[in-house]
Amino acid sequence: MEHKKLLSDNSVHSEEPQPTTTRAQILTVCLLMLSFAFVRTAIFVQLFATPLAATSMLINESGISGISTIPLSFIYYGGCFIAPFASKFMQAVGRLKGFILGCFLGMLGAAICVVATWFHSTGAPAWGCLVILSIGSLLLGFANGIVNFFRFAAADAVPHKRSFAISAVLFGGDVAALSGPPLGLWTKTLIWEFGASYIAIIILFFCAFLVLLLVNIPELTKPDLTGAVPPRSIWGLLKVPRLTLALVTGTIGFGCMVLLMGLIPVVMRSLSFEEAEISHVLQVHGVGMFLPSLVLGFVIERFGTMVTIFTGLLLLLGANGFMITGTGYWQFMVGMLFCGFGWNLSFIGSTTMLIECYLPAEKATTQGANDFVMYLIVSSLTLASGSIWEALGSWQNVNYFSMALTLLGVVSMIFVFVGERVGNNSSKTQSIN
Repeated sequence: MEHKKLLSDNSVHSEEPQPTTTRAQILTVCLLMLSFAFVRTAIFVQLFATPLAATSMLINESGISGISTIPLSFIYYGGCFIAPFASKFMQAVGRLKGFILGCFLGMLGAAICVVATWFHSTGAPAWGCLVILSIGSLLLGFANGIVNFFRFAAADAVPHKRSFAISAVLFGGDVAALSGPPLGLWTKTLIWEFGASYIAIIILFFCAFLVLLLVNIPELTKPDLTGAVPPRSIWGLLKVPRLTLALVTGTIGFGCMVLLMGLIPVVMRSLSFEEAEISHVLQVHGVGMFLPSLVLGFVIERFGTMVTIFTGLLLLLGANGFMITGTGYWQFMVGMLFCGFGWNLSFIGSTTMLIECYLPAEKATTQGANDFVMYLIVSSLTLASGSIWEALGSWQNVNYFSMALTLLGVVSMIFVFVGERVGNNSSKTQSIN
């Protein structure tokens, strides 16, 4: 009961007059958005270059479709395993130091990938090059996992407008979507194959680091960390239906998106599409991932997180349905655009819902556990994506598989919604009696 009262007091939907957003808060969000644009551009270059570099290394080996996604999956596994440690680390020393550490890990990981591509250009054994590329990808994953906490930093910076702050920072991803894939394509053969692509990633992380030096991110105070009531364990937190729903729907939306996005370069290449066409599809998909952020803060404030997440899952189902119709260029283009829309709504909606379900003293535990579970599932789907494609036999069947996962999220939402309605009706009946 005490937890519920405190959550109600801290709710973004409180009926008390909302404080005015200050210039300092706006500046913090804008700088986080700019830094996020740099790191997200680096991520898009990774997503373009890594599966193609791995495929190129294994071009003369058998069974490449099943293992060429290993370095890409290491990017997501890195984000998974660093999440709980990063959350606790940033609680102890501050988010800014954590983000700076993430930038330096990104630069180190990209430098190792440069070495891998250089060895490949000299004719070194393919498997050795793949191992080095995977090590570099793992460090890039650590970096990505840390900078993904930008969305929580934005919410902390403007606590009375959390959904707006999260949406604004993630909108920086649109810059990344427009610049990342073309940058990856342009740098692909600028020196040896994909070498310049990873050098570009080093530069992007360094630019993000320079912007972060200007950011003033609010940190938790001692009363926030101790709390008026003892913080709940992760198992106690999972008993909160909306918190569990945020975790489930956020993970499903993210997992289905990366399953499709990770396979796009490999599938389109197997269908003899040009690399420029692959880049265009990834570019449009990236725009779809972040363009709704322009208005999503207003949407969440007007309709709430439940409607937002539900709409996102429906968009993901629509994307799968459209791509089932064929493997033409426009099926890939339009399908991945709507896949991006669906991810945006489900991801930001679930993040906002999650933030509304815990107390300040529970922040590090909840955020770390959420991102750990999310990236564990996402990483596993990415690692298995090549094998899933081989086992299911076609791109259309991969989309049917994705639809089945998304439907689990839809069913979960219906279950929680009905449970809340029944609970509310019971409370009203008891109050009347």
